[in-house]
Amino acid sequence: MAITPELYEFIVKVVEDKVRDIKVTREEFDALRRSVEEGFKKLTEAQRRTEERLEQLVKAQVETEERLEELAQAQASTEARLGRLEAVVEKLARRVEELAAAQARTEARLEELAEAQRRTEERLEELAKAQARTEERLEQLARAQAETEERLSRLEAVVEELARAQVETEERLGRLAAAQAKTEDRLGRLEAVVEKLANAINALRVEVGKLSETVGFGLEDIARTVLPGWLYRHLGIEVGELRREFFVIEGREIEANLYGEGMLEG
Repeated sequence: MAITPELYEFIVKVVEDKVRDIKVTREEFDALRRSVEEGFKKLTEAQRRTEERLEQLVKAQVETEERLEELAQAQASTEARLGRLEAVVEKLARRVEELAAAQARTEARLEELAEAQRRTEERLEELAKAQARTEERLEQLARAQAETEERLSRLEAVVEELARAQVETEERLGRLAAAQAKTEDRLGRLEAVVEKLANAINALRVEVGKLSETVGFGLEDIARTVLPGWLYRHLGIEVGELRREFFVIEGREIEANLYGEGMLEG
């Protein structure tokens, strides 16, 4: 970039003033020269920034002119919109007149609502009295609720005792069920023994019948003698003396030719 005449004269003047005012040595001259060069560099940089700023201002001027053109167009558009707004204002004026009439009707309606409000307030006063009665009733119910809760507490204690008793009952039922199972098992074995005994008696009756026919001896007498030993040998039942007995069953007398009581081994 070229140095302007004004800048050159300023630099020469500064140097001449420095030379005239002081007597410099070689080192001082070098320092002065460096100072001048630095000042020159600063001035050059300032000149560059000034030119850049001028260029920015030129661009800003162009943008401003473009913006003014846009504003002119916007002004024209605004004037057109103002024309339309005037028409809208006329419509609004007519609408205001209509609203005034509606306002008159609204005021009449408000008077009706005021009367309804008065009746509502009277009704609210009646409801307030009813509310007071309701609150009194609620207080009575609260006292009854407290009594009920107290009774429930006592019932809970009773239920707890019943629950413990129920547990004990269930335990006893468990033991009874086990005993019942054992009893049923023993009854099963006893039924099997009785069935064997019945079969044995039937077989013995057949044999004794045959013997009675052959010997001509009474069946009961033979069975009374033979049956105890047979029962002991075959079924392990020790029977005492057999005899004739009579039993009453359902109002009828039944004769048993042979009756005896015994004990099953094991």
